[in-house]
Amino acid sequence: MKFLLAVMATLLVGVAEGASFQVGVGVHVGQNKNPLDATAAALEQGRFTSFRDEVFWHRLERKKGVLEFPESLRDLDHLVTLSAQRGVRPLLILDYGNPFYDGGGQLSSPEALAAWSRYVRFVVKHFKGRVDQFEVWNEWNIGGGGTPAQRSARYGSPEDYAKVLKAAYDAVKAENASATVIGGAFAGYDYKWIEAFARAGGFGSLDGFSAHPYVFAEGKKGTPDSALRHLDELKALIDRLAPGRSVPVYVTETGWPVHTGVNGVTEEQAATYLRQFMLLAKSRPWIAGVWWYDLFDDGDTATNTEHRFGLIDRGGVKRPAFQSVIEARSKVAP
Repeated sequence: MKFLLAVMATLLVGVAEGASFQVGVGVHVGQNKNPLDATAAALEQGRFTSFRDEVFWHRLERKKGVLEFPESLRDLDHLVTLSAQRGVRPLLILDYGNPFYDGGGQLSSPEALAAWSRYVRFVVKHFKGRVDQFEVWNEWNIGGGGTPAQRSARYGSPEDYAKVLKAAYDAVKAENASATVIGGAFAGYDYKWIEAFARAGGFGSLDGFSAHPYVFAEGKKGTPDSALRHLDELKALIDRLAPGRSVPVYVTETGWPVHTGVNGVTEEQAATYLRQFMLLAKSRPWIAGVWWYDLFDDGDTATNTEHRFGLIDRGGVKRPAFQSVIEARSKVAP
């Protein structure tokens, strides 16, 4: 009993600190890309206050209408428990589609939305007491989680996303009224998409809006200052579309890749950019936190952009940017 009380006390401390600026990172344990022990150790050494990962719907509902927590997500489950005990606030993504509904891609039918709501409630209930913030989908606006055709078009309907978000919002709050629901997971700068999302009532079903302000493709102009200018524009737009709401912005992905080739940066430059971006983000009181992308490299190919975002390489060697996290952490979060 004393152990349980101690754990609950720690969890309550973590929730109480939730109003503070969060310093997080993407970990991909839910994708079974990175080992539990190495991830947990790196999170503790880097003094992160949050991590971001996914709870795939298709893994939980493998038989239509039956939801079960799978063995493939046990490492993520353990990481959530361990992190919550340390006062770290996990941010879990609710995604993607399920092959039983709407072709396994983005959702639109009443049947799919009803099944989606059941999945969301199941996840929130499973993690209750350990997780109090959830992000709805990932990069829907550019076809994320869609069918091959949806991904190829690099576009997802803002009206359909507003429905998916509302269904998730209602489901989350039904299981945990105090949980934070983050909508958007918005990639790029298609602000007309956000305007359509607002017209569909999207801002009525979220506690925060998330964005992924990658600017490395801008080359030498793709600096932390450029990323913050985009975020300032985004915040001004949100304030206009949701007057009186004061919607906080969550930067749930950003980073600079150290691949060799066009628009790659040096490891030292990536470290400098991380420090600068964290300090700039902290200067905006409406930014609730930053989740760096990502903790470990996603592959071993030096010329592949997607393989070289990590703070740690596949061999376990920490890049200079990892030390920048520790330095920034002491300046931007308690």
